[in-house]
Amino acid sequence: QRQANAYIKYVERLLVDRQNLFCSHFVPRHNRLDLEKNMLYRAATDSMAKRVGIEAGLKDIFKHDKHCANPLNTDKQKNGRLMWNSIEKWKTKKD
Repeated sequence: QRQANAYIKYVERLLVDRQNLFCSHFVPRHNRLDLEKNMLYRAATDSMAKRVGIEAGLKDIFKHDKHCANPLNTDKQKNGRLMWNSIEKWKTKKD
């Protein structure tokens, strides 16, 4: 259970970074795409991620989560909507 919590927290940090890259007007798109590819690979090969359904959730987030806070926003936690719902779902599924 502790390992599952740590993994979900790790994915959460990566998703916050990913959404920040998505919302940035200054970072090249390939940086975000590389991060997404690495996240999907890790989710596809990790047994706990498979059990919780993280790979499918990531694909859904990458395809549909387009929410960005105000362009002057400095709080990375305010970007994204679907990702936060998915993270909560994964936290309840792991138990």
